[in-house]
Parts: sequence; C-alpha cells; structure tokens
Amino acid sequence: MASRILLDQNVRAGETQDKLEMTLRELAEDAAVHGIILELPLAPAFDLGRALDSIPRHKDIDGLTAANLGLLYMHREAEALVAATPQACVMLAESA
Repeated sequence: MASRILLDQNVRAGETQDKLEMTLRELAEDAAVHGIILELPLAPAFDLGRALDSIPRHKDIDGLTAANLGLLYMHREAEALVAATPQACVMLAESA
C-alpha cells in the first residue's frame, strides 16, 4: 500500500528554475516517493526539458522524460513507463 497518495509541491510564481529542479531532485531521492507527475504546462519562464531531466526514468509517471520517450521510439515499450491515458486508448483500439 502506498504511504503517500498525493504530495503537492507547488512552485509558485516568481520562483526560479533552480527551485523547481531542486524540488524535483528532492522528490526523486526520497525513497517514500514512488512516482512524480509534473503538471503541465509550466509557466513560460520554466524550461520543461531541464525540469524533466530532473526526474528519474523509473519515477516518471507520465512517461515524458527523454529516456522513456526514447524507449518508446525504439519500440522497447516493455522497458518504458508509458502515460496511462494514451496506453489505455491503444489497448482499447487493439481489443476492438
């Protein structure tokens, strides 16, 4: 059973890219956190690529990191974390 269902870490307007990345790294290093969802879109001042690079592949719930997207591109879906909604759509289409 999960010890935490939701951990809301708000990065407020006016905070920096470094603060966002630090928060993501802290969550990534926390053994009690099993997955990270980065709510998008980010404010224009934030670099999405740098933020996603702060999330380890095995905690990337949305499957948006370069590592997970690369595995999908290489047809290695079994090794990747894939976003649930698109994966469910594919499964429904394949079963129809």
